[in-house]
Amino acid sequence: MNEKIYPNAETLDGWQFRQRCLYNVKVNEFLRKNLEAIEKIYKTPNGIISFHSKKKWITVQEARLYLNACGIAGGSKGISEWQVGACFYESLRVLEDTIKVPRMCEMQPWEFIVFICSITHAYFKIQSNGVYHGEAMHIKLEKILPMWLEPVFGKMEFTTDSRFEYDIKQEKKKARAARRAAGISDDEDEDDDDSEEEEEEEEVAPTKVDGEKLSGNEDLQSPRIQQEIISEEHSE
Repeated sequence: MNEKIYPNAETLDGWQFRQRCLYNVKVNEFLRKNLEAIEKIYKTPNGIISFHSKKKWITVQEARLYLNACGIAGGSKGISEWQVGACFYESLRVLEDTIKVPRMCEMQPWEFIVFICSITHAYFKIQSNGVYHGEAMHIKLEKILPMWLEPVFGKMEFTTDSRFEYDIKQEKKKARAARRAAGISDDEDEDDDDSEEEEEEEEVAPTKVDGEKLSGNEDLQSPRIQQEIISEEHSE
């Protein structure tokens, strides 16, 4: 287990994900203003997801079928089936009683909102070699929501027409290259180059704490790392 499983396993922290990516004004505004369109995903009659007066929940099987239908899961570019299941169960709230009520198999509508965000986060992690993974969640939701709504012929009701920071930077790079090819360059181009070099330096090499490599799933805000930093400060 220690040699084969744990080093290759990816941990999920639903609470940290909610705090880092979901609990902000822009995400809340986008979801609130598109809530009616989102509800069509599971409320459309005779749809992939069965939702009626006697069944007001979504199952993991229905979620997988729906994501395959809209192209977010499956195929060469979609996320894997196991990842859909992981996001599904991570989006559920704390289970109260799994013996009397099969709560672990029943996703409520408010949990489905978190599930959409979790799947969106996982989807952009593998698209285009992950260049959009660090983008703002409300922009990623805006780009992917049309895919979510396609099987029910739905349309977004609110959009900000925001663009990914990566795309803006690439566009500026191409414009600078075109100006230089034409023999046109100025101080602003040089300043942009310097700022991009600084950003690339900040993104390099994993941080080490007490000689231990920081894993890809752990950041400096994690409880373990924070405790070690505090211990170092007291010892000094």
